[in-house]
Amino acid sequence: MHADIEQLADYTFSAVAEGYDAFLLRDLLHSSKQDILYIVSDGLSLERTAELLKNVAPDVEVLKFPAWDTVPYDRVSPNAGIVAERVAALGALTLNPNPKKKRIVVASIGAVIQKLPPSKIFRNSMREIRVGGKLDFNDFVHYAVVNGYNRVEQVMEPGEYAVRGDILDIFPVGTPEPLRIDLFDDEVEKIRTFDAFSQRTTGELKSYGFQVVGEVVLDNNTVKNFRAAYREAFEGGEWSIDNIYPNHYFLIDGKIVFVCLRMDACNQQEYYKKVYQQLVPNTGVLEEKNVVRIMVEHKQDQTRFAFDLFKLNIKPL
Repeated sequence: MHADIEQLADYTFSAVAEGYDAFLLRDLLHSSKQDILYIVSDGLSLERTAELLKNVAPDVEVLKFPAWDTVPYDRVSPNAGIVAERVAALGALTLNPNPKKKRIVVASIGAVIQKLPPSKIFRNSMREIRVGGKLDFNDFVHYAVVNGYNRVEQVMEPGEYAVRGDILDIFPVGTPEPLRIDLFDDEVEKIRTFDAFSQRTTGELKSYGFQVVGEVVLDNNTVKNFRAAYREAFEGGEWSIDNIYPNHYFLIDGKIVFVCLRMDACNQQEYYKKVYQQLVPNTGVLEEKNVVRIMVEHKQDQTRFAFDLFKLNIKPL
């Protein structure tokens, strides 16, 4: 099947036999003048389709774009290998918009509905080193940290780096093996690839272009923007932290008992200062001895305290 993909733009292919989709994509791609995004149902279908494409179309560049293996509000980070594949795909699309080879991106549904970082992150993070070139060691380590690399004792996974004297081991995204950079003073003497398990050298490179290793870059600008957006969303806008985690004020034995349901709210002392000043007029300075602060966490045995106050018919102020 060799068809003009533009003529098939309004057609839908259905009931395609499992495994034949790779052959169909190959034929469509040979007639296309642009990249193709192929969306599959899940990660298993993504791996199967990508491997088939590499075998039936060896002249085509296949980029895998999987979804994170975590759920929203999960306490663990996505798998380093998955993040590396995603960053490698996004970096290739951003930095090489007009490739010489035909290119197809195989993604899962979860991956395409997820928000993506701005393309400028990949453009601004590019840094190339060459054998014989100059490299400021401390400056490069700072670059690695800012762009998401984690320091470890021994490099094993993408996104890690290790320092051993004048030798820097680093595992960038988009490479099957980590790199070992040998320095002589501030000159790059060698760039070698090595096996992460045996630590033995497997090859040498003349140069390499590094890019960001994660989808979130924590530099001074991004941290500043996050803080500003957080304050606007939770403190200065229509919704405040006090709306989400409400505070309660009780008058017990002549003291104001301030009960907050999270430390974020407990730290906002302006609320109970205003309440105290309303109860005790003409007070210029808040006396801590007249105020009791109690933080109620989201734990069953501690949350009962606030409920007990209501049961005793002690109403909040």
